[in-house]
Amino acid sequence: MAIQRNRPPEHRTALLLDFDGTLTERDVGGLLLDAFAPPQWRQEEAAWHAGDITFKVMNEREFAYLPAGRRAEMERYVLEQARPRPGGSELVGFCLERDIPLEIVSGGLDFYIRPLLERFGMGHLQIHAMKHAKFSQSETIVPTYPEGVTVCDTTGACKCSRLWHYQEKGYRVVFVGDGNSDRCVASKADTVYARDNLARYCREQSIPFTPYETLHDVLAGVKEIVWE
Repeated sequence: MAIQRNRPPEHRTALLLDFDGTLTERDVGGLLLDAFAPPQWRQEEAAWHAGDITFKVMNEREFAYLPAGRRAEMERYVLEQARPRPGGSELVGFCLERDIPLEIVSGGLDFYIRPLLERFGMGHLQIHAMKHAKFSQSETIVPTYPEGVTVCDTTGACKCSRLWHYQEKGYRVVFVGDGNSDRCVASKADTVYARDNLARYCREQSIPFTPYETLHDVLAGVKEIVWE
């Protein structure tokens, strides 16, 4: 999708923030799979790396290994294990104070994202591009896409749709991520903060980015943009 960008004033900025491994210190979906899924779930990642399946298919198949009958146990587990990345509350607070749009864009599952945001004191944040975990009569959960989520055949929940939403309104979009589901949106964002797998991909593809370890690093950069 080609976008005609009207360059915004430097202070007109929007942030898109990945969840697993970005707003949280560890990949929460991965924690659940390691703790509750049979080891066969890793075969899906191997198939994706081999080019046999898309990221969308891999991600859906992985989550489909999670047991539907252990929802309460899984919810307790993530609340015990997951921690926010340092600087997250300060970054969210600054954006709220300055009226800077900030959204969570995630390929994760709603049944752990929403409770964790509440635990982190960020329950007010807008969340887009995440999957819904359907706990049905089957033995394992069924990942689905809620109404309003744009579905991409390659990546699943489309993070780029939210980037285009703001760019079309004349915003400079800052994207912050860490994983393989962030590749497409990172290639289109105006400013990118990356770590881990996403940082390696940006280096390989010559995508300009700023490395970060805490969200204090991102906050410092956003302040520079806003106050330019």
